[in-house]
Amino acid sequence: MIKYLLSIGSVIIALGGVFVSSSLTAQEPQEVVEVTVQKLNLRSGAGTTYPVIQTLTKGEKLLVINEKKGWLEVKLPEDTKCWVIRKYVEVTDKEKNIAVVKVGRINIRSRPESGENVIGHISEGQTITIRAEKGEWYQIAPPENITGWISKKYTRYWGNYDRYREVKEKEVQEKANKEVLQEMFEKAEKLYEEEQKKYPIEQDYSAVLRLYKEIVDKSTATSLTEKCKERINQIEPKETILKEFRISLEKAMTDKKSIEKKYQERLAELYRKPIEPPAYDARGWVEGEGKYVGRPSAYKLTLGSKTISFLKSHSINLDKYYGCFVGVRGNIVPNKLGQEKTIIVEKIEMLNEGDF
Repeated sequence: MIKYLLSIGSVIIALGGVFVSSSLTAQEPQEVVEVTVQKLNLRSGAGTTYPVIQTLTKGEKLLVINEKKGWLEVKLPEDTKCWVIRKYVEVTDKEKNIAVVKVGRINIRSRPESGENVIGHISEGQTITIRAEKGEWYQIAPPENITGWISKKYTRYWGNYDRYREVKEKEVQEKANKEVLQEMFEKAEKLYEEEQKKYPIEQDYSAVLRLYKEIVDKSTATSLTEKCKERINQIEPKETILKEFRISLEKAMTDKKSIEKKYQERLAELYRKPIEPPAYDARGWVEGEGKYVGRPSAYKLTLGSKTISFLKSHSINLDKYYGCFVGVRGNIVPNKLGQEKTIIVEKIEMLNEGDF
């Protein structure tokens, strides 16, 4: 007589004492139910005599793939703890914690121990994802072909699979958005700290304020928005003062240029020609400064025994003028107290010493 023994995730057929195992194809969920009691046992089979896989709580949602005499066959929740003996699997990808079954068939258990806690089986060649390890056991993610059973009377219909999938996709998107906003917050905090280190009148909080306000607009996490609002309340009064300062400074610079232009025009009219700036900012001999350490530059301009200024240039090779009497024009930069000014040379010409 042929006997059939149904096991979760596989079918074992007894033919004349020889057992053949074949994995079931994972079925697509048909509907979703919600647990309506405070605690509900998820079992390895359709009956109270089967081992308990885990205890579910009120409100949990489960994907139903089959129904049998008042019991629902469901996909195992993602947090279900499944265990296998590590010696029967081989790790094939350490970075992703992927392993493969290397023997004919192994038990999946609800606890890292032998006994009456088998919840299904997986076959040779099947891949698994390792989540943790304990002694000789691996905890793995619930395999697709392993299911559990719950009593139907302690559940209610929640919706179809399409609705469930939409909700899950939304949750995944919200999680991704939360991670992005957290990265934005960390960036804003770093910018805020950098501005705090600057001299007060040189601080500029406009960029960091935009980041904090964007997080408040987009985030649904109360703790994150409260932190951002606290920062905004700290920064806005400062930024208002600094903004007024920048506007006043810009206006002052505009007025200064306007006034200079006005008096330049009056002087030009008086002498009937524009007053041109002097041909050179300084004249003298180009000499080396010796060791560069502690000095503004490696070159200096001298007259007699007196150093007039140090010389630098981003575009002119000053080596060519070493030992020559020259006239220079450029941007004059003050140095430390006790050191002569530095001229960032933009123009240099050789002169006769009598041209001074």
